[in-house]
Amino acid sequence: MDAMQAILARKSTRSYKEDPIDEETLRAILEAGMAAPVGSGAYDSLHLAVVQDKALFSQINTAVSDMIFKMMGKRMDKSFGAPVMVFVSSKPAMVPGMEYANAACVAENMAIAATGLGIDSIVWAAASVAVAQSEELLEKLAIPEGFTPLLCISLGYGAGNEKPRKHEIAVSFLHGEKDCVIRV
Repeated sequence: MDAMQAILARKSTRSYKEDPIDEETLRAILEAGMAAPVGSGAYDSLHLAVVQDKALFSQINTAVSDMIFKMMGKRMDKSFGAPVMVFVSSKPAMVPGMEYANAACVAENMAIAATGLGIDSIVWAAASVAVAQSEELLEKLAIPEGFTPLLCISLGYGAGNEKPRKHEIAVSFLHGEKDCVIRV
């Protein structure tokens, strides 16, 4: 699958089979994340924590469920059942907000690479927020001092037949004579 096909085929998968991802494939996905563009080349400001432990998944899911309950007053299971979770953490950036852009680039590179390798994924923030609020989980995930989890990408083989959705974002073409906004 070429890069454009992988980009267009990527989808957010919310239900996974228990089948593990082989180590070579997982390493390739992580390598893609490490090839992401990072502001000022500050790769040392980022950290990846790879979780493949079912007991830890359960603790993370409980923390997410508790956090959502506090915010929305209802319980939600956000475990998805994926056999791998990768947390992207960052130190604060010199330019405010740059750490979020960096984390998003890393996560998206991993998601596109995963798609190209036949692995499904979902990039989500709730697990990272829940982990960031728990000293116990920060320690268990070996998140270094001064780093904050910003995004999580869950990886595995999808259990359903989810199809990529068509998304539209307004695009402004500004070329001087006749500016316009169109939908591509």
